[in-house]
Amino acid sequence: MQGATSMGRMGLPTGEMLSRVPPTSRHTGLGSAFIPNPRNHFSWCQALLDKVTSVSPQAEIDGLRNIWIIKPAAKSRGQDIVCMNRVEDILEVVAADNLPTKDKWVVQKYIETPLLIYDTKFDIRQWFLVTDRNPLTIWFYKESYPWFSTQHFSLDSLDSAIHLCNSSIQKHLREDKGLSPLLPRHNMWASAQFQEYLQTRGRRALWGSVVCPSMKCANVYALRVAQGHMEPHRNSFELYGADFILG
Repeated sequence: MQGATSMGRMGLPTGEMLSRVPPTSRHTGLGSAFIPNPRNHFSWCQALLDKVTSVSPQAEIDGLRNIWIIKPAAKSRGQDIVCMNRVEDILEVVAADNLPTKDKWVVQKYIETPLLIYDTKFDIRQWFLVTDRNPLTIWFYKESYPWFSTQHFSLDSLDSAIHLCNSSIQKHLREDKGLSPLLPRHNMWASAQFQEYLQTRGRRALWGSVVCPSMKCANVYALRVAQGHMEPHRNSFELYGADFILG
């Protein structure tokens, strides 16, 4: 593309990235770097972080493990969803797939730093109803429910038991030893219970001011993108379930 700038790792211009390395840093030969008077480099480090954020707004939740989540299209209940951190493995899974060619895979960056409750991952299942595609008409259920993994959260293992909270998967698993007794016995809360939890952390207002409005916006944006591909069916509706992770 004419006028494009060569980009290195993390989306930074390669030449600029190399030219700004602090000249006083040196390698110790022990697998680490030593920078004398690190406070003198604070402004340089902050500028670098600001640049990363400008090209990757989600850098804070992307993490450092390069983990991606791979989902087959047109399936439900968490079927065949996996987490991987090597592109070769991802391509191998997709190439070995026996789905018809019209079906697709969704590959997206995994949120490596999700909000945890008692060291356990959860996501929020939110149902919504679409009664018309033109004009797009969406009914957002007032109640939702967080559901939990049965395992302690860790990025050291990419086992689906840790990273997928869908009850269709978790109901077959034995709970990890040492899970907090404050977690729900059946791995699910009502939205009111989640709001009570937020209140114990002094954050209850975030449900009405941030979480719920953001889920509504995400649903609307997703459906607007797909609106032109939705098949019209008279006198019918579509019920969808969306899962949200908080960072």
